[in-house]
Amino acid sequence: MSMDMTNVSIIHSDNPYDNFMRKHLQYYGYYKEDCNNVEKKNKQYKKQDDEEEEEEEEMEENIVNSHRETVEARRVESLQLTDDNSFNNASNTSTLFNKFKNGIQGTTQLISTQAEGKMILKLQEPRDLHFMSQLLGAQSEARWPRGLEIKTSHIRHLCIVPVNPEPFYQQTGLEDMPGVRSNLKANKVVFENKRMLNADALPCDPETSDFTNNYQNVTYLAATELQFESRFESGNLARAVRVGDNDYELYLHCDLYTRSHTQWFYFQVTNTRKNVPYRFTIVNLMKSTSLYNYGMKPLMYSEKSAVNHIHPVGWQRIGYNIKYYKSNLNSEDTSQRKSSYSLTWTFKFPYSYDTVYFAHSYPYTYSDLQEYLFKCANNPKISKFFNIRILCRTLAGNNIYILTITNPISDTAQMQTKKAVFVTCRVHPGESNASWVMKGFLDVLIADSEYSKLLREMFVFKVIPMLNPDGVIVGNYRCSLSGRDLNRNYKPTLEGQFPTIGNIISMVKK
Repeated sequence: MSMDMTNVSIIHSDNPYDNFMRKHLQYYGYYKEDCNNVEKKNKQYKKQDDEEEEEEEEMEENIVNSHRETVEARRVESLQLTDDNSFNNASNTSTLFNKFKNGIQGTTQLISTQAEGKMILKLQEPRDLHFMSQLLGAQSEARWPRGLEIKTSHIRHLCIVPVNPEPFYQQTGLEDMPGVRSNLKANKVVFENKRMLNADALPCDPETSDFTNNYQNVTYLAATELQFESRFESGNLARAVRVGDNDYELYLHCDLYTRSHTQWFYFQVTNTRKNVPYRFTIVNLMKSTSLYNYGMKPLMYSEKSAVNHIHPVGWQRIGYNIKYYKSNLNSEDTSQRKSSYSLTWTFKFPYSYDTVYFAHSYPYTYSDLQEYLFKCANNPKISKFFNIRILCRTLAGNNIYILTITNPISDTAQMQTKKAVFVTCRVHPGESNASWVMKGFLDVLIADSEYSKLLREMFVFKVIPMLNPDGVIVGNYRCSLSGRDLNRNYKPTLEGQFPTIGNIISMVKK
């Protein structure tokens, strides 16, 4: 990524991180103006805002007209007055709309208010989203930071629950703990995904480490070599090196714009061979302890297993000789304060020439969330009590959705007496299990059971199902595109640094 830094004035402070963030946020449109031109630009922005406001008012009016026509057509259809030809006549139908305009309302969902001498029509809460899905779904693709190479965006996995509980791995004490060997010239790089985002290289990324020059370029793969890929949503494999016949060392990307937080992994493998033992070793993990030493196994998803008509299998815990231990990646580098850790496991592929995925936890992407929300919004029954709004946009321009779930009440005073329940999720991108908990939570709230109806009757649920979609999209473990943990920064000091957190705080204060 490149940008013109000419005539850009950076306001320096005593905080080094603030200075860094001011420079970093210029890539997202903040702090790019010369201080002498701020007043001039503000006038231009005000004019632009006024024009945009007029466009928004026009769009809202079109939406109201579209909704009015839809509900009126439904009302007319529901009357089933087939003996009256006037209802089948287009001109008479338009007469109905004229009556509506004059004050004869055909639905209680539209309410009118007076402002500056003109009548303003708006939808009564909760908004009917059945006709709004196209508006909210205009951004169907996840937005990525410029400079990232993306091969494919949304990868879908079948949700198949294991028939029987999966057993924990029982350690024997004899597990191998291979050291880092990928710095040897004899080894071969079979996959490499460099993130060329700025000129400041981060030491944690494999492309900046000391043994980079020893690597061969990825030119061709032998017929028996595995093919790796991670240039998709939530993928974060940086490099794969073949260090033995069926032995591969793997490196993960650090969280974008950071030097650490390598714990989440999600990548694809093809050109597989059935019943051949392979060993994978991730060598640059950052946590000193892990559940992998207490029985947890890595996750694997086989596309051929998932479409097996007799016994379909989705994500499954696999592997043996599983060990999480301190690696020798940075043992000779005294400048590195933190040690790196390795996770190694051995396994066999169930099919040859299969497409297989590996992950730290069950993936749940931003695109998965959007599909779920729009499915709910397009369900006529659910949309009566299920409201989707866009709270704000992230640094990369992705939507932060806020949901309102409650049974509608015509009495405004009674609605205001309802207690609110505020729930947020996925502040840390690598904690994908939280999104599955959120999905189960939402499934209960929108269900047709008496228990769910009682909850909607008693409470107003305000839900933000994904606080950090940027981090989820790029495969981060903990941070947003600001390079900071949102869960530790509820007092932002810079404008636009953490837009999600700022908007949440403002909303709660209201």
